[in-house]
Amino acid sequence: MDNKVSRILNVLAAILLLVILVILAPEGLRKPRTTPNTNYSGENQVTDDRASIEKSARLSLVDPAAYTSSRGVVVEPGSVIAMVAKQKGTPFWDEVEAGAEQAVADINKALNYEGEDMITLYFDGPGSGENVDDEINVLDEAIGRNPAAICIALIDMKSCEVQFNNAEDNGIPIIIMDSGLSSGSAMTVCATDNYKAGRELAASACADAGESGTVNLFLNDRTSRSTLDRYRGYVDEIKDNHPGVTLENTFYLSDFLEDGNLVDSEELTVDELVEILFSGDVCIGSGAETLSYLQSWKPEDSETFVYGFDGGSEQLKLIEEGVINGFILQNPYGMGYASVITAARSLVSAPNASVVNTGYIWVDKETMETKDLSLYMYE
Repeated sequence: MDNKVSRILNVLAAILLLVILVILAPEGLRKPRTTPNTNYSGENQVTDDRASIEKSARLSLVDPAAYTSSRGVVVEPGSVIAMVAKQKGTPFWDEVEAGAEQAVADINKALNYEGEDMITLYFDGPGSGENVDDEINVLDEAIGRNPAAICIALIDMKSCEVQFNNAEDNGIPIIIMDSGLSSGSAMTVCATDNYKAGRELAASACADAGESGTVNLFLNDRTSRSTLDRYRGYVDEIKDNHPGVTLENTFYLSDFLEDGNLVDSEELTVDELVEILFSGDVCIGSGAETLSYLQSWKPEDSETFVYGFDGGSEQLKLIEEGVINGFILQNPYGMGYASVITAARSLVSAPNASVVNTGYIWVDKETMETKDLSLYMYE
């Protein structure tokens, strides 16, 4: 038998031996088999691809990028990460929860956790309005569940000191998201750069107004760090770079709210408030709720430029119609995701940045034509 025929027979023998070994191998060593989905139409694949694109787009705004990945994160099996929102059930906080849930899912996948070993998210917040007392009660409930870590957005930057001390005594790290404390702290903050966003918004507003005229502010509240940082951004930008513009009045939505309903304040009726806000050249609302009121109040013949924070497809339509002129689109999905990753890193004493910037996008008539804003929208 020549060498060529011998080589062929050796190859055939090796193939036959391999087939026999696969057939006789224990079940656990064989490649898992899947049952074909005979009803598959391709819709699920499209949905999954879209979700993956949206996730990547939202997380691309987060800086440092280390907080967009579960790689290298180790969490004890069965751990609970608690997240306390300013308010539960709003579009913004629904997106924060969605980002947090995705981060938890990615951690479980990376660690191959299943069943009782899986990391879980406990998410809660005040049911209606941004109520400080309700938030404190929710935080007490979260601490009572003995979570591995807590992520919280503070309605009042001076609140929750007792609860934070309680958490510290129990070895529970605290991560601040969205809106932080009134003074310095070792806690990591995962949030929009509200000061920078406030300056960018004010700069665009002054340019639209022709670098002259008056600005009225209609802010969410007097107590949250996010509102304070935006206010500082508005004031500093106007003072530093727009000498022809005057900041005239500052009002707070919280002064006109009672049990979630609009009421006259001690100083002004709601009608008087609306008249003043639209008597100036520019009106800026800090927060989704204030922007919502501004767009609903704006008279048809008003020439006041209106700006604010947060929005969805309805606000895009209102930009096209000229009812509002621009808004800051935050990244709540990225905020929720980065907060969970930060919490997980803190559990193994991994170094954390003092601030994780979750990013934002400036939206006006020009930018809405150049970006796929649907990737970032929250209704």
